[in-house]
Amino acid sequence: MRLSSLRATNRPSDLPDDPELARTLAISERALRRRFNDAIGYGPKRLDRIIRFRRLLRAASLRRDGGLAAAAAELGYADQAHLSREVRELSGLTPVELLADS
Repeated sequence: MRLSSLRATNRPSDLPDDPELARTLAISERALRRRFNDAIGYGPKRLDRIIRFRRLLRAASLRRDGGLAAAAAELGYADQAHLSREVRELSGLTPVELLADS
């Protein structure tokens, strides 16, 4: 799988959705998930979440203005609750706890 195939979208994480990516690579969605699992240990949706989470961490280390709602909107979360839920699932901390350490 080539990374250049992943760059052709406007989504905040740069990953197209699974069906679009599978079509671009000319493989089935099932084969796409299997290849992701074999290569990195989890599927494309989880990778998408991790990329967005890392962007949150990077953005938080660069600036402290705007609050969580602004960060959620900027980074492609549906809303602040979505951001909070994913931060807790991926880090085990609330956003405030996590960002206090950065």
